[in-house]
Amino acid sequence: AFKEGTNNFSMRGLRCTNVSLPGRSFITTPHSTYAGGPKSNRIAGIEYDGGLVQMTFMCDHSFEDKQKLELWQQYIFDDAFHYQYYDDYVGRIEITQEGQDGLPIYSIELDEAYPQSIQTQTLDAANGEIQTFTCSFAFRSWSSQFTRSPTGILEGIFNLQVCISSIEGFTQ
Repeated sequence: AFKEGTNNFSMRGLRCTNVSLPGRSFITTPHSTYAGGPKSNRIAGIEYDGGLVQMTFMCDHSFEDKQKLELWQQYIFDDAFHYQYYDDYVGRIEITQEGQDGLPIYSIELDEAYPQSIQTQTLDAANGEIQTFTCSFAFRSWSSQFTRSPTGILEGIFNLQVCISSIEGFTQ
C-alpha cells in the first residue's frame, strides 16, 4: 500500500511464489571500559539486510501483477525524470505465512517500501511453464508478528521457558 496525494493505493492478491524474508543484525563496535583493557562488542546500530527483499511473482495472461508494480514505479518518476517526494511513494508491504489450515501464523511488515527494480523477464512459449518475474523492494525497516500462540500444556511450558530465558539477560 502507498499513498498517492490524498488517495491510498493498495495492491492485494499479488501472487508471490517466492520471497526471502529479510534478516536483522546488530552493527557492533569494540568498546573498553578503560584504556588498554579487554574489549567487548557494543551495539552501534541495526542492519536490515541492506534494506532489500526480492520477490518472485506469477504472471498470467493478463500480466496484472506486473502492471500494478510498474504503475507504482511510474508514479515515482515521469518521462522527464522528475521524481515524487519520498514520503509520497513509499508504502507498507505485508508478507504473511499461512499454516497448513490456511490461517496466518507469521507476518512481516516492511516499512517505507517501494519497488526498486523489476528484473528482466524472459518470455518462452516453448517452456510451457507459468511465466514469472522478480521484483526487488527497498525498505527502511521491518517488524514481525506471530498471530497464533501454541496451545496445550507442553507448548505452554515451552513458551514459558522461552520467555524466561529471553528475560534473564535483561537488566535495567
